[in-house]
Amino acid sequence: MSTNKVCNVQVAQGDLKGALKSFRGSLAIRERLAQADPDNAGWQRDLAVSHSKVGSLLNKSGKSAEALARLRQVHAIMARLTKWRRSNAVWQNDLRWIEGQISALEKR
Repeated sequence: MSTNKVCNVQVAQGDLKGALKSFRGSLAIRERLAQADPDNAGWQRDLAVSHSKVGSLLNKSGKSAEALARLRQVHAIMARLTKWRRSNAVWQNDLRWIEGQISALEKR
């Protein structure tokens, strides 16, 4: 079973601590890949998604300041990606979505 599926099962079972540990392990792998090839857009987006998942779990765990820091990392990655390929509608949507998430968290 993939790490994401395991994490999703952990979240569904209410094991936020276990899911966070699993997602952080996945994030560490994606960070190494993204650092190894900073021009690989796929790995950069995967890194953004991993940061987003960790941020979401931190938020659910009541750690909104840490969650906000993660979401800002996602924003930085997605802003860079959309500059690389302005015509990529998925990335444009991702950027708007993360901006909304950051705004909502800042208003709390």
